[in-house]
Order: sequence, then C-alpha cells, then structure tokens
Amino acid sequence: MNNKLNQEELLGVYEICLEAFAGVSAIITHEIRNNMAVINENSGLLDDLALMVGDQGAVPNKKVRHIATSINGQIVKANNLMSKFNMFAHSNDTASATLDVQETLDIMISLTRRKAKQNRITVVAGVEEGIQLTTRPLVFEALLYLCLTDMYTISAQGCSVEVSSSSDGDFITLQLITGAGGGALTSSTEKKAKLLSRAIQAECDISDNRVAIRLPQ
Repeated sequence: MNNKLNQEELLGVYEICLEAFAGVSAIITHEIRNNMAVINENSGLLDDLALMVGDQGAVPNKKVRHIATSINGQIVKANNLMSKFNMFAHSNDTASATLDVQETLDIMISLTRRKAKQNRITVVAGVEEGIQLTTRPLVFEALLYLCLTDMYTISAQGCSVEVSSSSDGDFITLQLITGAGGGALTSSTEKKAKLLSRAIQAECDISDNRVAIRLPQ
C-alpha cells in the first residue's frame, strides 16, 4: 500500500485537521458557556439571598451550601474539560510523538461527548491499558474526531458506540462499532478518514456499522 501523499493530498490533510480543531473548539465553547450560565444563575441566587436576609438576618446554611456545591461542581467540570482541551490544543507542537492510546481515546471521547448527548448516544470504551503509539498526534486525533462525531450523527437515537483497542506488539487496531440502528460513515467522512489514515501510515477499513483502524506501533 502506497501511503505517500502528493501536495494536494497534504493540503487536504491540513484542511481536515483544521476542520477537526474548529469542531472541537465549538463543542468546548458551548460546554463552557453552559457551565458559566449555571454559575451565573447560582451567583444571582446568592445575591437574592443576601438581599432577603439583610445585614442582620441569619443566612440559611443549607441553602448556601447547596448553591456553593452547584457552583463548585460546574467549576470542576469546566476545569476537567479545559485540561483535556489544552492537551488537544498542544497536539501539533511536534510532528511526531508517543501517545498513550487509552489516554488519547479518553480525551477525544470527552471532547466530543456533547455531540453524543445530542443524539442520546452512549459511548462504551473497552481500551487496553499501556498501549503506546508513535504517530502524528493532531492527524491521529482528527481521525478519531471525524469517526466519533460521524457515528454519533448517523447512529439511531438511544443506541451505543463501542470503542476498543488491541495490540499484537507490531500493530495497534482500534475499532468503533455502532449498535443496532447504526450505519456506515457518510461518504464524505469516509474519504477524509482514509486520507488521514494514509498520512499516519494506517489502514482504515469501513463497513456498515464498523470502523477499524490499523496502525504500526
């Protein structure tokens, strides 16, 4: 299999990676905006509470604790999401890097979870621990983004997308399988996925409800 890309194909890879980066950025900004909306609402409740009790009034401890817990929960969610987004944002710092496959899949599943929730899709990850992969980080993550988000869109509402990985020491195989009611990737995404796969010396096999990516370890 000849994986050497011509100039037009390389430009296509860059454009797809930019598309994935923009897509992830849009998801994260929506999520953070939701976190901020809840924090703002609870801040308003605290202000209302302060006005109600006045300078000499007794502050209802239980109510304040509930509001503080809600605010703290949103801060924790936002921090966790931003931490993973920061890792993704730095994936183009080097042309090649050694990645922990389990960690990388966890990051991309977390960053795309909003898309899954919109279609009531459950993501089930059964990923082996300790698998290391040396590759082009941004291209690999863009490939995961495309496959995951497309499967969330085409799968029937309420079904699941199963993500798994395995290694034989020479090659790593990643599988994404849609549950009942799922279908193939769209033709546009399939074309992009195959191009990104070639860019990282991988093979991408796409069937009715399954995507299998085989990469040299």
